[in-house]
Amino acid sequence: YLCLMYGTCILIYSLLSIYLSIYLSISFVAEYREHNIFSGGFKMGKLCKFCDVKLTTCTNEGHCCSNCNITSICEHKNEICAAVWRKYNGNVTLETICHDPTLELHGYKLDDVNSKKCFMKEKKGAGGLLYMCSCKDDECNDEIIFSESKYITSSTEVKYVIALVAVICLVPLLVITIAVIIIFYFYRVQRRRKLNKAWEKNVKSRKHKDCSDVCAIMLDDDRSDISSTCANNINHNTELLPIELDTLVGKGRFAEVYKAKLKQNTSEQFETVAVKIFSYEEYASWKTEKDIFSDINLKHENILQFLTAEERID
Repeated sequence: YLCLMYGTCILIYSLLSIYLSIYLSISFVAEYREHNIFSGGFKMGKLCKFCDVKLTTCTNEGHCCSNCNITSICEHKNEICAAVWRKYNGNVTLETICHDPTLELHGYKLDDVNSKKCFMKEKKGAGGLLYMCSCKDDECNDEIIFSESKYITSSTEVKYVIALVAVICLVPLLVITIAVIIIFYFYRVQRRRKLNKAWEKNVKSRKHKDCSDVCAIMLDDDRSDISSTCANNINHNTELLPIELDTLVGKGRFAEVYKAKLKQNTSEQFETVAVKIFSYEEYASWKTEKDIFSDINLKHENILQFLTAEERID
């Protein structure tokens, strides 16, 4: 489950990284085309479709492509892209050129020189039908737009479709990620419950019949070496060590270590000992450490003496 969750997160992160890279690349290209600056400081002229007059299948409705396969760098840097659509004597032609906006084109002054799209405008007084447009972006005269409202509607629909596709792609990944996290959470909770039940069952099976509020199970005498006079006088099968916790001296991942007093039976005298306390969730760690310290091979004058281990339930 954990590997699946990590894999899903990595996949989502990769998709977002790709999307961001594409977005930044498009932004860079747009900025470059906007400025057209080379390292030498020379400003390049506009890139425009340049096919002069040719027959076309474009009608004066909606929008269409010029189908011009020639792209030219305008001779003068102040020139813009322009297009002329004409219907005369049954022939429909389209002209795509570079044009100086300070000059007239076919006897007409262009008034849309700052437009980024080539929106056609009908010119009155000419024989037949005549439409003209101009724009300032590179190759903007490749797409000829006759109806601005229909074009805006079409562009909006395209953006909506793109957004819808993005949502359709990302939502399943998000749902899968959430599902994996929920499954992993319940798996951890269920596993912890099973461990707790196993621990409680193990403790209950080892309880003594005469236990009251507190119960302890001592190690057998042959598995511990209690040199303390007090500890030696205790019946390890029924009694707890008379320990009084004093000060917390350390806390780790699995347990806490206290400075404690091991009291004598009838006097105020005591011995200072170290007590390591595990929570019931760390029963396995407690048992492992108990088995290690109970090893007779660990008894050495330079190793802290191990007295005993107890299980207590408060």
